[in-house]
Amino acid sequence: MWDIMASALSLLKTPSNTTVSLLTSVIENWSTLRPSNAVSIKSIQTSVWTHLNYAFALLDANGRITPSSPNDVHDYADLVGLKVQNPSLKTYISVGGCAANGTVFSKMATSSITRQVFISSVQQFLRTYSFDGIDFDWEYPVAPDRGGSSADYANYVLLLRELKTALGSAYESQ
Repeated sequence: MWDIMASALSLLKTPSNTTVSLLTSVIENWSTLRPSNAVSIKSIQTSVWTHLNYAFALLDANGRITPSSPNDVHDYADLVGLKVQNPSLKTYISVGGCAANGTVFSKMATSSITRQVFISSVQQFLRTYSFDGIDFDWEYPVAPDRGGSSADYANYVLLLRELKTALGSAYESQ
């Protein structure tokens, strides 16, 4: 079966001040490449999910978001194509993961210039592949044994604040 991690989530506050239940699944990019038990993204039963996250995109040496494999681009189209079955389905790209080097995140978040390079690349990536949003999986910011620095704590907050401002309302409450 799929290497899928699912969890029920609750949004505590929406624009209408109601609580919304979400059921999210993370689809790992290597799931479609296994020699046995590989399942096509197209076979996902979409009626049970509110959100599907594709894991993982990475950061290149310049701090830009990039597919972790050339095969991923085909999977992106298949994932977003599931909206035909469930038009209210939201698709997100997850960036990072435990295989990602924390040093590239730390370096990217260090200055407003490098954060802007990343943010611009995220905007382009979301438009290019028609994702509804982004999920950050920066594992262990601040942890020196994972390539982090003490400045990560403050820089991560700045990054998310600047990204939210840049994206505007286009990706809110999804």
